[in-house]
Amino acid sequence: MELLVGQEDINPDMLDNSGRTLLSWAAQEGDDGAVKLLLEREGVNPNLSDKRGQTPLSLAASNWRGQAENVVKLLLGWEEVNP
Repeated sequence: MELLVGQEDINPDMLDNSGRTLLSWAAQEGDDGAVKLLLEREGVNPNLSDKRGQTPLSLAASNWRGQAENVVKLLLGWEEVNP
């Protein structure tokens, strides 16, 4: 993930077929390390919603497996995230 996020020619806000970004997937999976890396990258929008209207925060909040609680706390503590 660090290599991918570090590539300037890679758009981390690129949407997949479901309208999700890398941040959305990392948040849903409870990967707090990947979420932190993505939030620290300049230009990442933490409020993009997918085709179903779900944001990274709502995806993390709806999935309490593993590290999801840490991801919710991380996102809520990030200034740019809309609660």
